[in-house]
Amino acid sequence: MADQNFWLKWSVENVKFKYELIRSARKRVDRAIQSGFHIEATALLESLIADRIESVIENKTGEVQKVQNLRTLVKNAISLGIISEDLAADIRSWSDNRAKVVHEMVKVSSENSGSWRERMTFARQLAVEGKEILKKLGKISRTYRPSR
Repeated sequence: MADQNFWLKWSVENVKFKYELIRSARKRVDRAIQSGFHIEATALLESLIADRIESVIENKTGEVQKVQNLRTLVKNAISLGIISEDLAADIRSWSDNRAKVVHEMVKVSSENSGSWRERMTFARQLAVEGKEILKKLGKISRTYRPSR
């Protein structure tokens, strides 16, 4: 169970600020997808997904989490029994594909030879998948949210 003093470290202003950042990022993800800015949506989704996992770990352990990459966060979440292996595999796969979309849009190789249109279609699918992962993590997060 999380340390009851953990939440005393968060001021009302900090909680409101954090909520506003998350709300704004979610709105921006939706606008980015609607406008065809799928790479932007994917970048924001990575931040939101990592934040949800960090939040659940903090709520369960009562320990503030330092900024970590998704792989490390997923590993920690599995070891704490927070997420299933299936969800972890989905997040890892999404993260690997995110790296391709963000870093390899103009790279050509034997594994990466699609047209621009194919790459953008892939980026759109990835953004939509990221929203689904975020939705699943949101449900998990609510089960670990402490009563204040």
